[in-house]
Amino acid sequence: MPARCGSGRKGRGKELFMPIILAKITEGRSKEKKQELARALTQETARVLDIDPVKVRVLIEEYSPDLWTVGGVPLSERNKQ
Repeated sequence: MPARCGSGRKGRGKELFMPIILAKITEGRSKEKKQELARALTQETARVLDIDPVKVRVLIEEYSPDLWTVGGVPLSERNKQ
């Protein structure tokens, strides 16, 4: 269910809401790459939902490869194989 702005007001015939996108990635990407990801997620979300991009929120969480596991094996170990 989308986060609602205000108390269910309507604007331009559409309910006002602000989607929140949470991207979870491993550490190591540059600030520029993370900004590019946030821009791309914002633009596509706004396009698909037909809303103003300023209503889209993007959160990027970074995790150490030691803490991110696939099949019980940390990525830091999988990348060594």
